[in-house]
Order: sequence, then structure tokens, then C-alpha cells
Amino acid sequence: MRREAITGLPRPLDRRLVKRYGQSTPARIKLAAGMKALSVLLRRHPGAALDMAAAAALKAGQLGVHAMVERLERVPTSDQTTPPRRPLSRSEARRFLRMLHD
Repeated sequence: MRREAITGLPRPLDRRLVKRYGQSTPARIKLAAGMKALSVLLRRHPGAALDMAAAAALKAGQLGVHAMVERLERVPTSDQTTPPRRPLSRSEARRFLRMLHD
């Protein structure tokens, strides 16, 4: 007897989802119901699905930037450990400009 795909998606995608999220019978039932709901949403209401995806991407971006700002605020500044910078000599400045032009 040939077994049908659980989620109704192409077999490689179905196998990947079941391997990751469908370890038990209740998890497979939830996975199949969720995939069916998403497929109906995409087929019948593509505009709403696009709006939801855009909102989710925007929120993920905001959270990522917020987490990065928090992490950078915790990094101690190393103003005391860096030696004062000296200006470039004429030969160093010429070498640097030549490197930029080449």
C-alpha cells in the first residue's frame, strides 16, 4: 500500500517537515492541519497571505535590529586601551592614495 504525503506538499518538503516537526502522531496531525490551513490561505487569499508575510518579515527585522542594539550597548568601550593615533607621514599618505587609485 502506497503511503500518501502527510502535508500534501511535494515529497522532499514533506519529508523534511515530518522529520523536524512530526515525531509523534499528535505532532503529525498538527503539522498536516497547519499545512492545509496555509495552503488554503495561499490559494484563496494571496493578498492577505502576502500582507501577513510582509508583517512577519518587518517584525523579524525590528526584533533583529533591537537585539543587535542591545548587544552593542553591552559591549564595553575600549577608549582607554587604544593608543592615540598618529597622523600619516607624507610617504604613507602617498602610498595610501596610490593604492586607492590602482
